[in-house]
Amino acid sequence: MSNKYFESDEQIEVKIKINREMKEKAEATMKQLGLDFKTAVTVFVYQVYYTQSIPFIIQLPNKNL
Repeated sequence: MSNKYFESDEQIEVKIKINREMKEKAEATMKQLGLDFKTAVTVFVYQVYYTQSIPFIIQLPNKNL
C-alpha cells in the first residue's frame, strides 16, 4: 500500500552515534518544542528531501557554547 508522498511504505532503521551530552541537551530543546528525538530527525530528513538542501546555515561553531 502506498501513501500520498511515496510509492512504498517500506521503512528502514537508521542508527547514528553522537555525543551523549549533546543528544541530551538537544532532546531537552526538542521536548520544549513538543518533539521527541525520532520525530525531530524525521522532520529534518523530510526537509532535506523536499527542499533538496540542508534546512539551516552550516557555519563554524559558536566558541561560546
